Amino acid sequence: MKNDRQKDVLQRLRSIEGHACGVTRMVEDGVDCPAVLRQIMALQGALDKVSKILMGEHLAACIPDDLQGNEREDLKRVLADVSNLLLATRHA
Repeated sequence: MKNDRQKDVLQRLRSIEGHACGVTRMVEDGVDCPAVLRQIMALQGALDKVSKILMGEHLAACIPDDLQGNEREDLKRVLADVSNLLLATRHA
């Protein structure tokens, strides 16, 4: 992953971490459920964004390296891996 992209992802993850701690405090403090749920939805959106960035990096950088031999079996394996990743991110 390129250095600037890595910095962006790390910054987002640190923000998510802080936000998650805030949600924990909200629950500890007895904040009403709708407010906590809104914050959880915001966290989910932030995690989705990080997932999309990482998937884009994987598709742009890793897959071309995996396919240099142009072997049909390699292509099948790589496509299955990407398909499984996409399905996992949709059902998480």
